[in-house]
Amino acid sequence: GYMWKTAELKVFAEELMKVGEFLKERWRVDDPIALVNLEHRPMPMRLNGEITVDYDGSIHAGNAFLVRGRTADELVLGWLDDHQNFDRLWMDAPEHDVLLDSTYSEKVTANNLEVGKIFQSFIRYMQAARTA
Repeated sequence: GYMWKTAELKVFAEELMKVGEFLKERWRVDDPIALVNLEHRPMPMRLNGEITVDYDGSIHAGNAFLVRGRTADELVLGWLDDHQNFDRLWMDAPEHDVLLDSTYSEKVTANNLEVGKIFQSFIRYMQAARTA
């Protein structure tokens, strides 16, 4: 839910490039170092796709209730007393876009998508560098 400032976006991009140069140097000497994010196409903005249990025993898709208070009741998946399988709860969780809409305001989501665009660009650049 953080709002990134323009200067912070610039620093983020610059620091990613430092990581990239480090990786490329390691690859030049056949170091098998890996960046897990290079294995897949990244999402523009990602929430933790996890099940969260609140102190009252309610089970939630994600942790929107921590960010927006009790307004995220639509993300309640059940209760500990129901003795449901967590894998089933995780598989039945709402789609990622529903989680985003339930967690952050449109302004925060738009801002964070800009951060995601920087990271996606970095990943595409590094994927090309890895195969070059």
